[in-house]
Amino acid sequence: MKKLLFLLSALILFSCDDGDLEIEELDFNPDSVENCEDDTSVLFITNGDEAMILTLSTDLLLNEVTEVDAPRSGTITENVFDVNIRIFSGTVSNTYFCSQVPLTEPTVISELNALSGTIEVTTVQNETTPTQFDHEIRFKSVVFENDGNGERLIDADYLFGNFSTTAPTP
Repeated sequence: MKKLLFLLSALILFSCDDGDLEIEELDFNPDSVENCEDDTSVLFITNGDEAMILTLSTDLLLNEVTEVDAPRSGTITENVFDVNIRIFSGTVSNTYFCSQVPLTEPTVISELNALSGTIEVTTVQNETTPTQFDHEIRFKSVVFENDGNGERLIDADYLFGNFSTTAPTP
C-alpha cells in the first residue's frame, strides 16, 4: 500500500500541465528588429514560429540624440504602446506582417500580451553615417499574460532590440 501511495504521489507531482506558458523566457535576437517599408510604428522580431511585435507612437523613435541616462520613455498600454508575443502554427517571416492582404497561414496558436511596463529608447547618432540614428529599445518591468490561461511572464530589464532610422536630407 505504501508503494502504491508513493507511486501515486510521484505521478501527481511530476505530471505535466498543458496550460503552462510556452515561452518561459524572452529569447529574441536584438539585432534582428524589422519593420515594414517606411513604417516605424510597428517593429517586430521573428524567431522561427515565434514573433515579438511592438506597436509604438512615432515620438519615441525621433532622429534626435538622447541625453546620457535620460532615454525617451512611455508606459505600455493597449492604445499607445503595445507589446505582444505570438506563437504561430509554422515559421513566420516579415511577409506575414508586411503583406497588404492579410495572410491566413501561419495561424496564431497562442499569444502573450504585455499588461504593464515601460519602454525606454536611447538614441545616438551614427558616427560613420551622420544622417542615421541608432535606437536601443528596452523594456523595464514588463509583465506579459498568456491569453489562454492567464499565466504571467515577468522580465525586469529586457533589450527588445536595436533599430536604425535615417533623417531626411535637407
